[in-house]
Amino acid sequence: MDRYIAACLKRITITCLIIIMLAQSLAYANMVWPGAYMVNGIIKYYIVIINAILTFAFVRIIAKEASIQKVILVSAILILLLTVLGIFAIPICGLLAELVFVAFNIPTFSLLSWMIEYVACVLFYTLLDIAILQLVLKLHDKKTILLLLMYNLLVIGLAIVEILIIHPV
Repeated sequence: MDRYIAACLKRITITCLIIIMLAQSLAYANMVWPGAYMVNGIIKYYIVIINAILTFAFVRIIAKEASIQKVILVSAILILLLTVLGIFAIPICGLLAELVFVAFNIPTFSLLSWMIEYVACVLFYTLLDIAILQLVLKLHDKKTILLLLMYNLLVIGLAIVEILIIHPV
């Protein structure tokens, strides 16, 4: 059974890495909403590396009794799945947010639209983190959820800082 799980995880990892490499160009399409730029920031290699280090540290803190192998496995799953899902989900959330922006006459690149996109990304990633940690480590207490929320505020915040300050659009 362990070999089967390892083989499945290997296939998932390879598939996710291929999708990440191929999807790099998605954020460069002629799109005008903040979600497209957020994807571009989130999939930059140095943001992914910083995110991987923070994810490992975070999982290690909340899963003290788990073995180091399990912490590495959970961290890798979180990074790969969230990066791949984010590549597609963030622009879709951005498009949905655009419908709200148009309905309330909010400019696309206003501070309010960036804040809404930021909150949507943080909530999206927090919900996915909760689902994965619940499934793999059986963690679902209120403290873990609060820590996940703070963790995602930091990680998504790093991507936005990269987009707006380091390499402005």
